[in-house]
Amino acid sequence: MGEDLPVEFRESLRKHTNLRTLRFNSKFSLTEDILSSFKCLRVLWLQIKTGEVPSSIGKLKRLRYLRIESDSVTTVPNSITKLQSLESLVLLCRKITLLPGEIWKLQKLEHIGLREDTVLTYMPSGLSHLTSIRTLRIFFVGKGIGCKLNELNGLIHLKGLLRIFNLENVSSVRDCVEANLKGKHNLETLHLEWNDEGVNRVKIDFDVLGNLEPHRNLKVLGIKGYTDNRFPRWMMDPLLPNLVVIILKQCRNCQNLPALGQLPSLKDVHLEELDALQFIEGGSVVRRQREWFPSLEKIYLIANPYLESWVKEEEEEVSLHSVVLLSVRNCPKLSTMPILPSLEELTIEKCSEKLMLSLLKMHNLEDDMDGLTSLCTLEIQEIPNLVSIPKGLQNATALKEFIIFDCESLLHAFPEGILLPTTLEKLWIVKCDSLMSWPNGLGNLTSLVDLGITCSRNLQSLPEEMRHLTALKILMIGGWDGVEPLKDLEKYDLSIFLPCDFPRVTRKTATIGFLRWKQEHVRRHLCICCPPGPSGDLNDQYHSSETAAFGEASLLGWFKLNFVGSSKEVCMGSRRVAGFGGTISNSDGPVIKPYAGSAGEVPSVDSEVLALWNGLKLLSTLPSSPVWIVGHSELVVKWRTIGH
Repeated sequence: MGEDLPVEFRESLRKHTNLRTLRFNSKFSLTEDILSSFKCLRVLWLQIKTGEVPSSIGKLKRLRYLRIESDSVTTVPNSITKLQSLESLVLLCRKITLLPGEIWKLQKLEHIGLREDTVLTYMPSGLSHLTSIRTLRIFFVGKGIGCKLNELNGLIHLKGLLRIFNLENVSSVRDCVEANLKGKHNLETLHLEWNDEGVNRVKIDFDVLGNLEPHRNLKVLGIKGYTDNRFPRWMMDPLLPNLVVIILKQCRNCQNLPALGQLPSLKDVHLEELDALQFIEGGSVVRRQREWFPSLEKIYLIANPYLESWVKEEEEEVSLHSVVLLSVRNCPKLSTMPILPSLEELTIEKCSEKLMLSLLKMHNLEDDMDGLTSLCTLEIQEIPNLVSIPKGLQNATALKEFIIFDCESLLHAFPEGILLPTTLEKLWIVKCDSLMSWPNGLGNLTSLVDLGITCSRNLQSLPEEMRHLTALKILMIGGWDGVEPLKDLEKYDLSIFLPCDFPRVTRKTATIGFLRWKQEHVRRHLCICCPPGPSGDLNDQYHSSETAAFGEASLLGWFKLNFVGSSKEVCMGSRRVAGFGGTISNSDGPVIKPYAGSAGEVPSVDSEVLALWNGLKLLSTLPSSPVWIVGHSELVVKWRTIGH
């Protein structure tokens, strides 16, 4: 258990026993007597650092909403079933192993919320008695224990999302029939998941899935771990006219997909780890172009090792007219795709050069110049045999983001004689060690804001054309052993300069401008502060005795990044090892992204730099918002100009 509440805090709470809403977040524990004294509570939100939930919670008879967040709580006391007015029970406790066995007594309960990563393995029996339930996002099928799948029958008001886990534990197909998913017309999202345990259960999987047909109102369907090579009739026929998203993952024996092209509302297709799949559509399919995948917008193909093409037999090329996003990752045998005339975002990773060439080529008709005119984002990663980008990319007149990463054979980032599109706002060419020349027309990119480059063994200096990049604000560079190529960076009006290979970058390199934030830019967008360092810390020479803060910020609507790095002696002082970490939180407190890692054998200040760098990378994945950054190294915070 955590520490008991201080006396003065206890006395203060006793003066407010008429509270109707209480959110408790403290390192101290709420004692049994204190908690039970809040007889009027309607809403209780507990964030428990250590220990379990006090059993006296069952005395809060008027409680309607209960939310418990904890990384320590493993059980919820059975006394909770005395809360006859409870309507919402939210248990965000990852380590929870049991729900109250008599939860069925909570007849007014409408919402049960659980964490998706909970270690819970089954639901308590009697769930079917909770006929008022509207929200039950997670349901676990127990292995010979707890609630059976057929108890979903009584939950006729279920709506929104339902995820059913551990379907390998279903012992009777009759339970699936009695679950009556087809009768739950308010369900919009259904995920069905089997654990991949390597057992031979093909026949029962087919029967289980065949009897879990949802209502035709369903919008999102996800299936994971299914072992049969066929899908049941309700998926093969267009019986889901409102389906918008389908996700098939780890269906390792799947050879034939449902007739997805006939689903009129389908917008997103996600196929991942389908080890036996060769074609999205196998055999001849009679179709009219505008009726085949009429609404499809996004395609995700991930880790399908034997996938060869979209269509098995086709005499002429076909088009998917409405597709705007295609992401293909780790599909080494995939060589062709339908024509995608409206494509806006393309990602290709660990695939064949042939696939990339087919996607970026011109259409068959020589006078057709519209093939890539809608493309805004192109990301190419780890294509080992790629030597040059196809000339067809010259037609990408709307291209704004162009990223090439880890293409070891790439000699030319853009075809000779072809200029980069002047619309580019972001250009990254990283870890392409054979690169012979910088892209043509780099100096014409007057809209370029974000540039990331690493020098190859053939290029050890920045291109002269960089001086014309008048809009450049973010520069990430690396690949040099020294600092000579960086000596002219002072002339650029950069907001951020980040070395992109920190383990190799020296402290001197970083001081050239690691975070060179202009003061007027800081006031609008950033607040950085450095609290005093603890006495005796190995890094005290880098800490300030006063807080270093740049700009003033009202924190409402901001993100907050806390970063820290440190190193220590090991092997009796023969070497030092360092680590780093941090958190990103909302302005109102909750942590939304923690991170940590090893920094290798570097000094403390270098690990602080690495901590900040990784935090900034995470921030770049979040919606645009002002940022408050807090660290413990004044030197890192104040790296703004050469020689600082």
